[in-house]
Amino acid sequence: MSKIGLVDEIAHRLAHLAIYFVLCFTFYRATKNMFLAFLLTLLYGISDEFHQSFVPTRSANVVDIMVDGAAAALAGLILWKYFQNLPKKLKNWLLE
Repeated sequence: MSKIGLVDEIAHRLAHLAIYFVLCFTFYRATKNMFLAFLLTLLYGISDEFHQSFVPTRSANVVDIMVDGAAAALAGLILWKYFQNLPKKLKNWLLE
């Protein structure tokens, strides 16, 4: 793999990590249930990869689903373990 290909691959994985991390937080805000937020995030990631399998220029990738799940798990861990230490503005937003 070339340097550019490697950089592109890393950027792709980091984008998935960031997007699904935030998605888990938004599902938590909607449901107020950490496990449900994790599950919905993971299901969305699976459905997104399934959808991509039908798009001619895209393909489904199991690694993307694993990264999506890791992002959701990290968000869930932060919500579970460190909720009290989150910035007040973020806590207020999550509890609205």
